[in-house]
Amino acid sequence: MSDLRKQNNEHDIMPTATEKKSKVPKAKNTADNFDDFSSLDERFGQRNKNEYYQRVSSSYRKVKLVLVIMLVIVLLFAIVIASDDLSYSNIRYMLRNFTEITTKDSERASTVKFSAETNTACEAFSGKIAVACDEGVSLYRASGKKIFTEAISLFEPRLTVGDKYFFVWSSGKDRLYIFNSVSLVREEKFDYPIYSVVAGADGCYAVLTEESGVTSAVLVYNKNFQCILKKSVDSGYVSSIALSPDGALLSSAAFTTRNGQYVTRLENIQLSDGSVTFEAEHVDAFPLEIGFFEDSGQYFIGSASVFVYSKYGEFLYSDKTASSVRAVCSTGKHLAYLVSSASVSKESEIKVVSADGVLSADVMLDGSVFDIALTDYSAVFLSSDYIIVSLEDGGRTDIKKSNNPASLFADGQHVYSLFSDRAELILSSGEPVT
Repeated sequence: MSDLRKQNNEHDIMPTATEKKSKVPKAKNTADNFDDFSSLDERFGQRNKNEYYQRVSSSYRKVKLVLVIMLVIVLLFAIVIASDDLSYSNIRYMLRNFTEITTKDSERASTVKFSAETNTACEAFSGKIAVACDEGVSLYRASGKKIFTEAISLFEPRLTVGDKYFFVWSSGKDRLYIFNSVSLVREEKFDYPIYSVVAGADGCYAVLTEESGVTSAVLVYNKNFQCILKKSVDSGYVSSIALSPDGALLSSAAFTTRNGQYVTRLENIQLSDGSVTFEAEHVDAFPLEIGFFEDSGQYFIGSASVFVYSKYGEFLYSDKTASSVRAVCSTGKHLAYLVSSASVSKESEIKVVSADGVLSADVMLDGSVFDIALTDYSAVFLSSDYIIVSLEDGGRTDIKKSNNPASLFADGQHVYSLFSDRAELILSSGEPVT
């Protein structure tokens, strides 16, 4: 009995504080806690939600990886395609003037002012206006904003434009400067003076110069500035060259004398293999200019004759006038030339011929005509006034000029008059600007 009471008393004794503390469960390690949370998730239905987030996260990582790979592919493709245009000067310019390159003109200014004083040469280039003067070369937007200026000492500068580059050189000098839409990209020195430079398709260009032992030499370059063809002439002198718009042919006009008469030889050469594809000879005609139409037909302008050929060498148009042919202007679709008569000194006749040999306009004007500009639908003449003639219906519009410009030049359907320090818009999208 006493033993049983003793056992009951032992169970009735309250535990001490130390004993309470020892009976509190110890904290489990982190992995155990995660196991507990996982069991709780299973208990309260949260496990499905965690799996959903895991699947979304995995899908997001895969999509991100695919996008990064696609971006890298696009960048590599762009670098390969534009590798010819990538240079230190281009990248430097784009980083310095990014907004200048990416911003497009919202309007065309009626007057574009130049930082030039004398001997200004000007042409339209890729919707912009390229200007060369004795002090250097500049490129302007049609809105009148300057894109860049390159300080170069020039003498009576010459300028010609292509689809990828424009070219500047000094009259009678041996150095050629090549520009694109952002800067000077190449400077090349020749052994002899440069007489002419013409541009072809996709950055191709040809230079007329001399070489030792020959009277004339024509060098044709591709867009990477590599010489792909050399034509040397040791009999006669080449006075005019042209490249076909498809980049396949070089055309040249070389003259000599025979029995006291000029004899001009026309020759087309295939750039791919150097073979001659077309030959023609014109007697008593000093060569002024040869050129191509956009369908690869071509024209020849002599001192007193005009011929238009198809791309197969067939005669499409012939004008053997006894008068003197002076000013010449051409586009891809039309050719305009000025015929001045010695017997009637106060009259000028301008004829416009289409690429298929059709006489589109024959205009008689009182007084002298100093220059001609062409668009697809209009011919503009610089005389005592600006005279605009429609090539569609023959309608004529005269615009008074307040000053005396040096020349005219066209930019697509727009025509400018050129002064030494500015260009003034006189025809915009077929409408006279007054």
